Amino acid sequence: MLRDGSFEGSGDWGNNVAGDADRCARVHTKLKRIVGARGKLDAEEAAALREAQQLRIWRTYGYASLVEYMEREMGYSPRAAIERLRVAKAIEELPLIANQLSQGDLSFSAAREITRVVTPETEQEWVEASKEKNLRQVEELVSGHKPGDRPNDPPDPKLVDKFLRYKVKPETAAMERQAKKILETERGQRLDDDAFVAALFRQVIDGAATTERTRAPYQVAVTICEQCKRGWQDGAGVVVEMSPPSIERALCDAQNIGSLEGNDTPRASQTIPPAIRRKVLRRDHGKCRVPWCRSSSNLDIHHLVPRAQGGTHEVDGLITLCEAHHLAHHEGSLVITGTATNLVFERNPNHAFKIATRVVETTKALRGLGWKPHEAKAAALATRTHVGTADLTLEQWIKLALSKCPKPG
Repeated sequence: MLRDGSFEGSGDWGNNVAGDADRCARVHTKLKRIVGARGKLDAEEAAALREAQQLRIWRTYGYASLVEYMEREMGYSPRAAIERLRVAKAIEELPLIANQLSQGDLSFSAAREITRVVTPETEQEWVEASKEKNLRQVEELVSGHKPGDRPNDPPDPKLVDKFLRYKVKPETAAMERQAKKILETERGQRLDDDAFVAALFRQVIDGAATTERTRAPYQVAVTICEQCKRGWQDGAGVVVEMSPPSIERALCDAQNIGSLEGNDTPRASQTIPPAIRRKVLRRDHGKCRVPWCRSSSNLDIHHLVPRAQGGTHEVDGLITLCEAHHLAHHEGSLVITGTATNLVFERNPNHAFKIATRVVETTKALRGLGWKPHEAKAAALATRTHVGTADLTLEQWIKLALSKCPKPG
């Protein structure tokens, strides 16, 4: 018995072979035509969604967001709606993928996957690499890559998503939906699976939400390399490498427990003294200072001026941020300027793409100067950590990267 429920031996293989062949050809042509038409409709829908976003169409029809509008008016699940919007925005700057989609040469599912990593500079390579591949193969091709990577770049194990599966009762599933709604309301934005589960785990690790935390949420024990500033997080026996923005976020509000090497056991010290931490939390009413965020849990203390740039632990130079917005700031997508009493918040969604592009361009420049591929990439990533959220030119990136390259033999 085959997977579609039929039997391979059913029917008379010797009768009406020519007629069946003609019918197969007609049905095949019809199905391919439907696939092509669906691709064109997907491309048209993407353009319409971009226009709907500009018009804020959901307000006209009494919905709270475009995602809710798509749920009620277009029949999409929240997850599918969010992905459709993401792809619609991405292909606006990716003309080749948009054209392939409208011609029916690229399925929406494949476009959804490759737009997670493709940039205008790598678009042609990803489209070529995705040809003649089914969805599973495209997913495997994308897995382990980040924006700016090329299809032939070796996958990075720490970028491969892990799947957590739980078998729960209906009432537990209902609680999961309620918990997600509460967290999204606190933050004023939708949470993907990773952000949602991370927030839940962070709540447990930090302790009860009603208990004020007076100690730093992160421990740093010479897991930060002094040369390249790479860092690793240790959790329940598993050690994983942290992203540069996550390292910067952790160093803002950390507990130093000394070196893990040797027999010395120095006294643990807080990056921010507990008394100062309590003052900042009280002044900020125990909630994130981002105006559109309501989060009062998973809170960090953030230095408005980084310590490396002369920042101090003065109360006026510190503010309270939730974990999500703290990370967004260190990633560069949320710019925070001013003083603790006069803050200015500005979204900068293109910063992450610009940084990824700088890494690719710097790596290419170093390879052109004679360094080996792995040396060039390591120097570019070390420069990414050094740059942080600063907006530097390509020439400044290359100059910094040269200082991080191994000396010629």
